Amino acid sequence: MGGTLASASLCLLFAAFFASYYVIIIGGLALACAFVVYDTQLIAEKARRGDDDYIWHAIELFMDFANIFRYLVVLLTEKKQRDNRRRKD
Repeated sequence: MGGTLASASLCLLFAAFFASYYVIIIGGLALACAFVVYDTQLIAEKARRGDDDYIWHAIELFMDFANIFRYLVVLLTEKKQRDNRRRKD
């Protein structure tokens, strides 16, 4: 999965095309949401097996939500900048 994101980022570096940037941001957001679902299932399975490390489980989910927040901030910032550029023109 990391190789896919790295190659997409490299493509973005050379293409510098807004649509590809937008696709990467939306894809990253979808991937971060998938990580929340996956980690929640993993935590539930660990709890069923007796792993009661609540702090580490909370940190895992916090990091997932922090990634979602980061992607949303980037997405909304890009939208705001695009709207500001349209108003100037």
